[in-house]
Amino acid sequence: IEVTGVTDPKNSPDVTVGVYNGTSPMMIDANGHMLPYASLTVTDDKKLQSTLHGKIENGVVMTEPGDIALEYDFGGYPSYYHFKAVRLKLDIAADGTAKGMLAGYIAASDVDLTAHAKQASAEMIGYDCPTFSQAVRRYADGFKDPKTGQCTALSTAFALTAIPAFVI
Repeated sequence: IEVTGVTDPKNSPDVTVGVYNGTSPMMIDANGHMLPYASLTVTDDKKLQSTLHGKIENGVVMTEPGDIALEYDFGGYPSYYHFKAVRLKLDIAADGTAKGMLAGYIAASDVDLTAHAKQASAEMIGYDCPTFSQAVRRYADGFKDPKTGQCTALSTAFALTAIPAFVI
């Protein structure tokens, strides 16, 4: 996560928040904690480089809704989260650390472990794929398909804890 356009760290009316996938994992210390001020390289894949418009009020970054995509590893298989109408809220401390939340809607196909090539991995870790798939469809609560009336996304929120880093 990169915040640019900051004129005042406590109150900036117009900032850009970049949300990027990196090309390598975070560096960790001997105790397994992520190292602050590491240099992180952004992926070249433009689909995994998203920006949101926002502002900072009283040291809290808040974005307007937007769409982002993130890649993650699911049992050795690259998988994706496609967020719709996502907002980011980050309370940035004086030392550069931050805590907050990423909330919005995630595509049902990204959550459904029977979609794409995720089923084999899901079965290996003990998921009952038909039941899981049915639950994803039942709890989908956003972005109705105009033809079917079926919701195609689930509301979701992720708690975030961040440390300062250099984005390359």
